Parts: sequence; structure tokens; C-alpha cells
Amino acid sequence: MSLSRKVCDALFDYQTLKIVNIGDKKIGLLHRIIQLLILGYILGFVIIFKRGYQQFSTYNSVTTAKVKGVVSTLDYRDEDFVKSVAYPAAYRRIWDVSDLVVPPSEPDAFFVTTNLIITEQVTARCPEELMKDSTCESDSDCEDGRTLLLGHGSQTGSCVAADHPTAHQGVCEIRGWCPVEYDEGPLKGNQALLSGVQNFTVLLKNYIEFPTFRLKLRNIADSQNRSYLQTCVYNPDTHPHCPKFRLGDIINATGHTFNSIAAKGGVVHIVITWNCNFDRHIRYCVPRYDFSRIDDSRAQLGRGWNFRHSHYHNATQRTLFKAYGITFRVAVSARGGKLNLLPLAINIGSGLGLLAVAKVVCDFVVLYCHSNRELYKQHKVRFVEKGGRKRRATISITV
Repeated sequence: MSLSRKVCDALFDYQTLKIVNIGDKKIGLLHRIIQLLILGYILGFVIIFKRGYQQFSTYNSVTTAKVKGVVSTLDYRDEDFVKSVAYPAAYRRIWDVSDLVVPPSEPDAFFVTTNLIITEQVTARCPEELMKDSTCESDSDCEDGRTLLLGHGSQTGSCVAADHPTAHQGVCEIRGWCPVEYDEGPLKGNQALLSGVQNFTVLLKNYIEFPTFRLKLRNIADSQNRSYLQTCVYNPDTHPHCPKFRLGDIINATGHTFNSIAAKGGVVHIVITWNCNFDRHIRYCVPRYDFSRIDDSRAQLGRGWNFRHSHYHNATQRTLFKAYGITFRVAVSARGGKLNLLPLAINIGSGLGLLAVAKVVCDFVVLYCHSNRELYKQHKVRFVEKGGRKRRATISITV
């Protein structure tokens, strides 16, 4: 046979399927079971559960937070403080959100101070913090004008006694803000100074937009009046839609206690989830709140969350605060859908295509697993005489 004849046969021969009906009830039952499973997957999971009949919109969202509360530390006695605290009176006062929420506003986040180290400082000369590169035995070990990477000022060239309750060695003297901070919590037993912060509340205002459907929503429903917002506190059972949260309840929802996180601080993740079906009334589109702690509570180094900020009285006098606290990060996850025939048709079409899997599975069982597989194989592929030439014809076996 010439090459041109082979090419012509390959391009223009027509093949059709021959149906063989197999009267095996077990194979027939297997075929129907697989078909029902595929139909159940398409209708139950893809169409109904995953809402495959809907078009889904992208979303834009922003969240603001307003913290309220007051805490008193006036009841602490001098003996409650560690020895390194020179002025316990600096810690005894009334604290409100303007003292403890730093900065006052952040996008999709807020920070609340739970513990403090307060150091009253002036520009002067004083011993450097006791560290590896600051120790000395004589003035020759200190270089005038030298600064250390972790130091607090420039060295004067003098070796002086360390200003540390338990140190009995020399350190280099520095020019800078004095005295340097002593990095130890103010209360004995590693307690948090501001444990009362757990009773503070935060009002989360979440605004979300679904541009495809031109819908804008927020987590404060129009049906909620002013008195309800003033009195309600979020509870997953009794007030699941209240946007005001007690900080202690948020920490408890993460599986941790407030006291375990307050001394060194931490990072808490708040997730607001919208799962909206806009084929129903819009009042049923309400958010769900989930809480988790995302920093490593078992870390041995760099545990918690802290930063420093200062209040300046004049050019040469300031109060340095090392603030430990909890930073709350708010994330939004949203899904909003509405009936659309195009995705419905696509999902139904792809589902019908999956029904062919039932035939493939049954053919495999018949040809390779069935006791009469040799007989069925003889009918699966046969050669047919046509114009004096043997041609291969394939058939489909149906049950």
C-alpha cells in the first residue's frame, strides 16, 4: 500500500461505535452506582454546597477599631515592685486609652499596652548597660567617642562602676540619655502591670464592598440601635453579631489566658468572614468572627511584642516607655454570589462529561477483572473485511 493511500485512509475513513449489551446484573449495578455518585457530587457538592449556580464577586474591605477603657494601678504597694524600680510612684496612676493605645489609629490593626518599663532620663553622663562589649577594667579599655551597636550613647573614655543591682564590675561611661533603661518588668513574679486592660472593649467597624453586584455592607446592621451597641458585648452564643469585643474574651477565644500573654505581649489575628448568598435577603448576610494567636508563645528568644516611645518634657529631659502589649491584626475573608446561568451551565456540562467515567470503570472491570473477560475482549476489537483489506473497528460495551 502506497503512502498516499495510508494517509487517505487515516484522514477519511469513518469509524463508528458498536454497542454490546452485557446482561450481567452486577456490572449493571456497578454502572448505576458510579453514575449516582457522580450525579450526587455534581448536584450536592458542586451545585448546592459550593453554589456552582452563582457568579461570585471580588471584594474591597477596610476595618477601623475604637478601644475604650480605664485601668488603675494606684493600689500597688512599694513592695510589689522589683528592686530595680527606683520610683514606684511613676507606675501608680490612672491609665486610659490615650496612654495605652499607641498609635491611636492603624489601618486594619490596633495595639494595646499591657506592661510597661518607665525610665525617667536626662542628657548626662552615666554607666553604659552591662553587656559584653561595654565591660572594662581601666580607662584604657574605653575609647572616647566610640559607640556600640547595642549601646545607648558615645563613650567618654572613663571606666566606672556598673549601675546594676547585681553587678560588681566596671563598664564604660557614656554621654547620652541617663540612666540607661534596666530591662526588667516592674512587678515581682513577672506579672503584667496593666492586667486590667483585659476589661477594655474594642468596637470593630468593618466596611465591605462587592463591586460586581454594586453592594456595600458593614458589620453594624441598620436594625441595631444605639442603646444595643452601647450595652452589647460579643458572645458567640448570645450576641454573635455584636461588633463590640472585650479584649479578655478575644484572648480566651485563642485558647490562651490573658495573664500568659500580657507580661511580654503577643500578636492576635482577628478574621472577619463574610459568606453571602445574595439570592436571599441581604439581612442574612452577616459576618463571622474567628480569633487566633499567631506569634510563638514558646519562643525562647525575642518572645512577645514590644517597642519604645518617649514623652519629652524639654530638650534635656524625657520619660522613656518600653511598652509590652498585644497587637491585634484584622483580616477579612469574603465570598458573595448571585444566580447566573452561565456558571450553572458550565458546571452541569462538566458534570455530564464526568459520567463517562462510569463507562471507563465498567469497561476496565469487564475486560480485566471479570471471569468472562476473554470473551468480552474478543468483541472489544475486531477486524472487518472491507474492499479486500482488513480494518480495525472498535466497539463500545454498554451494560
